Amino acid sequence: MDNERFLNAVYITPQRIDVDKINIDKFKSLNVLVAKIRAVHMGGNEVSKANSDLAKGLKAQLLLVRDAHVIIRANLCVETGLVNGSIRTVDGILFEEN
Repeated sequence: MDNERFLNAVYITPQRIDVDKINIDKFKSLNVLVAKIRAVHMGGNEVSKANSDLAKGLKAQLLLVRDAHVIIRANLCVETGLVNGSIRTVDGILFEEN
C-alpha cells in the first residue's frame, strides 16, 4: 500500500489530547516556523482559569503553520464564510523580528 497518499489526510481521534500530539508531531516533521498565538481573556480572572471545555473548545494557545488546515467550530463571521464546520487554510503568517 502506498502510504504517501495519506500524508495530508485529516485525522479523526477519539480524544482531544491526541489532536495536540498529532499536530505537534506534524509541525516537527515539516521543519517550519510555528506561530504560537495566545488567547486574550476578557471577562475577569475566572475566565483566564477556564479549561477548553468551558470555553467551547478554545484553548489558551493556538499553534499554526503556513498551509495548515483549520476547522471552524463556531459561526464566527457568517458573511465571510467563517461558519461552523468550514475548513480554511492558513495562507501566511507575519512574524515580528526576534
